Amino acid sequence: MRSLAFGIYLVHLLFVETICQLLPKLGWDDQHVPAQLAVFVVALAGSAGMVELLRVSKWTRWLAGEG
Repeated sequence: MRSLAFGIYLVHLLFVETICQLLPKLGWDDQHVPAQLAVFVVALAGSAGMVELLRVSKWTRWLAGEG
């Protein structure tokens, strides 16, 4: 669970801020429910992907909560 929380933190910095800046340019209001749901789904998928990428390398495995 701790690794997923760390992944969410990283995804927020990398993806969520970028998506929130791109949504108005794509014609979506970032304060409406569909846009917020899309951001949540992307953040969740990105978090899981980020944690898996961290687990692959022996140098970053400790970031994913593995010894």
